[in-house]
Amino acid sequence: MTDTHQKLMNEAYDRWQKEGDLGGLNYNEFISRLDKPHRNAVLLGNLNYQVQNGGFRQWVGNGYATEAHQILDLLKKIGTETALKVSNMIEQLMPFLEEGLTSRGFCGSYWVEEETEETCCECDGTGEMEEEYEEDDEIFERTERCPYCGGSGYVSGEREPSFEGTSLAESLDNQYYDLDKQFMQEVESFLNGEMLVKATSKPEAPKKKPRVKLIGKDGNAFFILGTVSSALKKNGQKDLAKAFREEATSGDYNHLLQTAMKYVDVY
Repeated sequence: MTDTHQKLMNEAYDRWQKEGDLGGLNYNEFISRLDKPHRNAVLLGNLNYQVQNGGFRQWVGNGYATEAHQILDLLKKIGTETALKVSNMIEQLMPFLEEGLTSRGFCGSYWVEEETEETCCECDGTGEMEEEYEEDDEIFERTERCPYCGGSGYVSGEREPSFEGTSLAESLDNQYYDLDKQFMQEVESFLNGEMLVKATSKPEAPKKKPRVKLIGKDGNAFFILGTVSSALKKNGQKDLAKAFREEATSGDYNHLLQTAMKYVDVY
């Protein structure tokens, strides 16, 4: 990887490793918080690293294909013949990618997963279990709440997304290896151009958190999700609105409230 590209990636990941900045975010949240040069460097750098290391199948399986749409837009902006060839490879894989998934993390926690709710196999979904107990040398049965599902009849789990494009991905790998050096040189030129534009432009003032009135309003979870998302979008932060919804819906109601206060000023 060339100098500017590697420098931008190092700076981005240094921020991810620091608590209080980008630390602890999943990959998609991490990407959404980066400025344009660092975001583009990370997206293209991870594409190259993953395909070089284990082919397009690894790029998909390790969660980086969750940003495929952004990468396609970026490759069109680069606009070179090589970049458009890489774009064509990814477009061929798009029908095999599941939409709407998020990457839980990276650097050791790659797998893309989604939460599932399945019938508890211990109680067959009844939420109850028969338990034997002894009293006065006699055996009795009593009904207890199932300890495995807490009485709900369902248990939460996670699954890895299916990917039926393995054969196609493998056929594209050698095509990528034939042009990756040229591609990385063109990426370097593109990133250098972005850094030049950034250096000669006035820095944008960081956007303040939008203020959202939730106290005394409807406490329904869907109302909170919609109100906070709308406020972020009106504040010109569509990427944050998406990240908010993904993070807010990954836990219980208390987690939703805490996440809302993280993204907006609640009053």
